[in-house]
Amino acid sequence: IILSGKNALIVIIRVVLALCMSALGATIIDQIIFKKDIEQGKIEYITDKVNEELSESLNLIKLKEKEIQYEIDSLTIVNSQLQEEVNRRPMIRIVNYTERQVGEADSLGRIEKERFHSTQHIPNPKNEDLKNNQERLNSLRQQKDNLFKESQNVEQNLRKQFEENFGLLKELDVVFKILLKGWTSIVLYVVLFLFFLLIELLIVFTKYADKQKCDYEELIERQNYIRISEIKNTLS
Repeated sequence: IILSGKNALIVIIRVVLALCMSALGATIIDQIIFKKDIEQGKIEYITDKVNEELSESLNLIKLKEKEIQYEIDSLTIVNSQLQEEVNRRPMIRIVNYTERQVGEADSLGRIEKERFHSTQHIPNPKNEDLKNNQERLNSLRQQKDNLFKESQNVEQNLRKQFEENFGLLKELDVVFKILLKGWTSIVLYVVLFLFFLLIELLIVFTKYADKQKCDYEELIERQNYIRISEIKNTLS
C-alpha cells in the first residue's frame, strides 16, 4: 500500500478485506466474551428443538403401540378359540381307505376289489397354529415393551442427537441472537468491529493523510534508481 501510490483499486480491496476481517474478529472475540451466555443460549436452543420434536416422536410411538396392541388383541381372541378347540379335541381321528384285489379277473376282465380302512389318531393340527400364534404374541409384547422404554428415553435421545449435531452455523445463530437481545451487547460488538476496522485501515489512512513521502518510500526509490543505473551501465 505504501509503495503503490494512491491507487483507488487497492484501497477498495483493502477496505473490503478490512470489513471482512473486522466482522470475523469481532465475532470471534464475542464468542469468548459471551461464552457463558452462548452456553445458556445453546441449552435454550436445544430445549426448544427438543420440545418441537418431542410431541411428534411420542405420537409416532403411541401410534405404533396402538397397531401392536390391535394385533395382540386379535391374536388373543384367535388363540382363545383355538385353545378351546384343542381342549375339546386334543387328538383327531383319521380314517385311511385302501383297496385290495380279491380273486382273479372274470371273463370280461373285471377285477373284484375289496375296500379296507384303518384308523389313526394324530394331535390336533390347530395345536401347531396355537403355538405359532403364541410365539407371535410373545414377539409383539416384546416390541411393545421396547416402545415403552423408548418413550421413556425419547427426550434424552433427542437432546443427545441435537447436542452432537450442534455445529458452527447454529452456534453463530446463537451468538447473533445474544447480540440482538440488548443495547449493551450491540454496543460492545460495534466497538470491537470498529477497533479491528481501524487497525486494518490504519496504513491506508496514514498513506492518504500524509502528503509527503516517508523515509521508507524515499529509501526504496533510491534503491530502485541505483539498480536501474547499474543495469544501464552493464548493458552499455
